[in-house]
Amino acid sequence: MTRTILRILIFVSLGQISLALTGSQIKYNLSLILSPQAGIYLPSDQFWANETVQRFDAWSAPTYIVSVKPAVEEDVQTLIQFSKRNKIPVLVTGGGHGYSGSLGALQNGMEIDMSGFKNVSIDSANGLMTVGAGVRFQDFMDQLYAVGRAIRGGIGFYSSYFGAISDSLYSTKVILSNGASVAASEDENSDLFWAIKGAGANFGAAISMTYKVHESPNTGQVMSADMTFRSSQNRTLFEFAKSWVGSQPKELSIVYSVHIDPASQELVIIVNVIYAGSLSQGKSLIQPLLDLKPQNINISYIPWKDAPDVANYGAPEKSCHSRGVTTVPFGVNLYKLDVNGLSAILDFLNQSIATTPALQGSLFALTQYSTYGFKQFSSNSSAFPFRDVAAYA
Repeated sequence: MTRTILRILIFVSLGQISLALTGSQIKYNLSLILSPQAGIYLPSDQFWANETVQRFDAWSAPTYIVSVKPAVEEDVQTLIQFSKRNKIPVLVTGGGHGYSGSLGALQNGMEIDMSGFKNVSIDSANGLMTVGAGVRFQDFMDQLYAVGRAIRGGIGFYSSYFGAISDSLYSTKVILSNGASVAASEDENSDLFWAIKGAGANFGAAISMTYKVHESPNTGQVMSADMTFRSSQNRTLFEFAKSWVGSQPKELSIVYSVHIDPASQELVIIVNVIYAGSLSQGKSLIQPLLDLKPQNINISYIPWKDAPDVANYGAPEKSCHSRGVTTVPFGVNLYKLDVNGLSAILDFLNQSIATTPALQGSLFALTQYSTYGFKQFSSNSSAFPFRDVAAYA
């Protein structure tokens, strides 16, 4: 009862003032109205970097005067109401794997760090999995694989089967800007649910998400083949990519990664192929690539859950665990593959990169998935519009 009275008094009194609160004032006020298990941290605190989830990308990053780790749903409601009453800009974060430059517009705000919401519940019989807002893929992949189910994404190698991960979203629990807790699904608050699946952020703070989890194709086994090529072979590689447009089987996904080789100071092209079928079929599909005599070949037949640790020689997974790197991401969707244009870009880069230091740390990637999975859903099923893309660059 005392805590409830304090909560009301603080909200009333703070709602009547217009002076900006300092981080210390916010920390004190919140300590009176949040659950005892909630954590409140200032940038000056000794353990700030360890107690709060640090952002993956340091480029155009938001800054905070306070970071709060709510412990229960009611804490999130309280924080959103508090920030609204006191005009404190707020950002809700999960695993910290963010690189959206627009978030740099938030400066001296409040972070609501959802990393404590780590619950995972798998209903294998009904093909559903519920996860808390702080869950990362590494927190459930072993469990999911063990029961013969699968999910990957945002957009990844199983997208060829199942579409974007937003297509697998079954329902979610969200705290709205007024502090109300609502459920959203195709049957309840369906307009909100449609928007959550692809229209951006700022519709609310997700507490939990329930996903459809699918029977693992090929009993959960995939071929992962990494091959390294000279950049002078780019035209042949792009011809190979173009040959799959419109006919790529759902079992097949291909990623082309272009970066500078530190030893030779020349561009190399790493091709990773994931095939969710037999090893012999997979090798047959990549035989045109093997005939080009790659500089290096690594072919594995592994559980799907291990593919992120193996694909592209494990580089993407390692980079995902980094924090504070400076990455300036740009992406485009290609609706056709122009071999001449792509080859000209690679030739230009190879000629320019040695004398252009800014390019030497760059990575260029072209990812190619079957449209089968994306087209299992109608164009009006969600706000996600990119269902006929030839390649993501």
